[in-house]
Amino acid sequence: MTSRKVTDGGAMRRFFRGMRYPFGGMSFVLRTPSVYKLALPIVLCAILILGFVLVAGIRWGGGLIDAVWATPEREGFWGGVLSVLHGLYAFVFAAGLVVIGYYVWMALTALVTAPLKDLLSEKIETMRTGREGPPLSLPALVSEVGRTLRVEGGKLAVYVALMFPLWVASFAIPWLGQLLLTVVGWYFTAVYLCFDFLDWPMSRRGWGFRHRFGQIRRNQALSLGFGTSCWLLLFVPIVNVFLVPGAVAGGTNLFVDLEEAGAFAPDQKEGGALAGR
Repeated sequence: MTSRKVTDGGAMRRFFRGMRYPFGGMSFVLRTPSVYKLALPIVLCAILILGFVLVAGIRWGGGLIDAVWATPEREGFWGGVLSVLHGLYAFVFAAGLVVIGYYVWMALTALVTAPLKDLLSEKIETMRTGREGPPLSLPALVSEVGRTLRVEGGKLAVYVALMFPLWVASFAIPWLGQLLLTVVGWYFTAVYLCFDFLDWPMSRRGWGFRHRFGQIRRNQALSLGFGTSCWLLLFVPIVNVFLVPGAVAGGTNLFVDLEEAGAFAPDQKEGGALAGR
């Protein structure tokens, strides 16, 4: 996709154009050997963390269900009614645990693979733009890893602070709570995922948090399309473990396309300069 076309068309066309970037990113990773080598450790980490979350859910999920409402032991008609109700409750609770498990997996993967995603994004940006990053050194690497983990932790904390009340409302307010979680939760999650996977090139330019978020709002249709596609792919087995490097590649390509199209406003505070370049 050329940068001249990325911002063309109406909001819906840009939304669906943004949805294609994660797929293009996964294709780019798989057909580029130098990029695939950097992506492989990210995929392995994602698989290991997913396995950990699944084992934890299988081991302790039943106990959580019974801790809230133990299996009825009454016999007769009312015992049968209670058993049916408990079965429905257990199904809904288990479905909720699956959804929460995916979000936990997403959060842990984002945190653990943060330094690897930074390296992958920089490699792809260098291939796209021809601009080499600063030479790698141990002090710089340690400093960057620490900064990256702080930023990732901060983003996760903000996301949890926004989503937790919606999760509570989904249990406390029938129908309306689920509707709020679906609609508002979709928006928060799409923005969070877009911010997460576009954050690496933004960070390398020294942009502040407000400016980064402002550029996502400035290109909202593309950003929401990209984040929505990532969100949906998280729930597709097998594909989801390849999503992380693919979304990093897609987000970096989207950023470069937007930059080349002149879709970003200059950072008045930071000057918009490339950090360390």
